[in-house]
Order: sequence, then structure tokens, then C-alpha cells
Amino acid sequence: MKLSKFLILLALTSHSAVAKNLCGNAESVVFSFETKTQKILSVCREISNTYLVYRFGTEQKLEL
Repeated sequence: MKLSKFLILLALTSHSAVAKNLCGNAESVVFSFETKTQKILSVCREISNTYLVYRFGTEQKLEL
């Protein structure tokens, strides 16, 4: 229950969530945002629901 409220709040407050993400072409964005240090955190879902992946870093260098 708390997680769903957090995700709704995150979606409502993250206006840049759609613009920047680290998801691939065969993935859809669950949520994504840019930090104050210009790093991006993205949670991506494979189109056919095969996997869920967390990525953090920049477009040039993934850190996690």
C-alpha cells in the first residue's frame, strides 16, 4: 500500500520523468527521474513482462 502511494506521488511530482530515462527500445518506463547531480534513475519493464530492471547513472556511463 505504501509503495503504491509513493509511486503515485512520484509520478505526480516528476515532470521530467518521461523526458529522460535509461530504458532500451524493447522496454517501457515504470518510472524515471533525474537527480540534482544530473544522474538518471530508471526502472524499466521489458515489453512482454519478462523482466524488470533498475538502472542508475548517465546515458554515457551506467553505474548500477
